[in-house]
Amino acid sequence: MLERLSISEFSTYRWNFYQDFLCFAAHDINGIGIWRTKMDDFDREEAVDLIYDMKMSVSSISWAGGFTGADGRKFVDAVDDGIGAVQLAAQVGADCLIVHPGGKNGHTDRHAKRIFLSAIDNLAQAASDFGTRIAIEPIPHQGNSPWTFLKRFKETLDVVSEFDSKYVGLAIDLFHVGHLAEAYDRIPEYIDRVALVQIADRDVKRPPLTVSNGRQTENRLIPGKGNVQIDRWIEKLNRHGYRGAFELEVHGTGFSQSNYESTIEESLLYLGSPRRSFNENRKLSSSEELQRKHRRQQKQKMFLSKSRW
Repeated sequence: MLERLSISEFSTYRWNFYQDFLCFAAHDINGIGIWRTKMDDFDREEAVDLIYDMKMSVSSISWAGGFTGADGRKFVDAVDDGIGAVQLAAQVGADCLIVHPGGKNGHTDRHAKRIFLSAIDNLAQAASDFGTRIAIEPIPHQGNSPWTFLKRFKETLDVVSEFDSKYVGLAIDLFHVGHLAEAYDRIPEYIDRVALVQIADRDVKRPPLTVSNGRQTENRLIPGKGNVQIDRWIEKLNRHGYRGAFELEVHGTGFSQSNYESTIEESLLYLGSPRRSFNENRKLSSSEELQRKHRRQQKQKMFLSKSRW
């Protein structure tokens, strides 16, 4: 499990790009979900160099979308930005580019879907040209979401089914869909579409969002602190052939810069425990634990020696 674990940069929202690399590598995590804003703030060319120098795998690029104009952009601008993000995903060898349609923005459902299909058609062609993949993230049951007008899990499946699975897939975020029987039961049907699985827990009796001063914040929890059946999901995904990354994405209410380290450590304790069914044959020996600790120390020294960052 841990060799396939990645951490989204949203989990360390206020750290910079270099701090993320230093922390993730220190915890022996070799995968990262990149937030484009952090990458650009750091300097994109230097960020690309850092990815290759550190041999860090990229599980995802976040994000492209907003095609309905809900965020104020014109359709052509959102598509051009998406194509640029596709190119970036190919450049760093990312497993996928995460895509959000955008809010309803006063459109009828039918018209919003036409807009989105047109955008995905353009991005899918770019993904084919550059040899990468886009992944649409289902975010059902959130009413007037700024991220998507698609209200049901099935609606997202219907959209991706219209495109070649090599270039258009799904980003399954267990915070958003881990409580849905439909999403769990239909895993065998859409498993070939899964480009990424994101992990966070939640209290399903509590609203997924907190709204304060007009700003929405997700009520994510550390794995094992809520009642999403994370073990069952991972076991079933693996059993039906998923071989991609599991990306930790914990942020929002209750998470701050002061507890990023402890958040990551607690999450790894849960996900890496030999008690987890998907880790039952992966318990490390004492010598392997010492080797892992030594690798972490070496990576920290390597990072700190690169003074240009």
